[in-house]
Amino acid sequence: MNKLSINSLKIIVADLLDLSVADLSLDQPFHEQGEYDSLKVVLLMASLEEDFALTVPPTEAWELNSIREIVEFAQKQEFVVED
Repeated sequence: MNKLSINSLKIIVADLLDLSVADLSLDQPFHEQGEYDSLKVVLLMASLEEDFALTVPPTEAWELNSIREIVEFAQKQEFVVED
């Protein structure tokens, strides 16, 4: 069964948004926390695929706007979510 680590996900997103992990909100949309454009969406989706084997269809990539939404998406894909 595939696993998603919330801590690892926070590190990836914080790096993308040029924030510290401590400043990152689980629920606030990415574009409200830093510069989040189409390139960063692609980079995030590539990281999800590479680091967690979580594939997000291109039509849904823009809809995952927060860490919480990514976690919920992963759970729907039957991923085990860990802290």
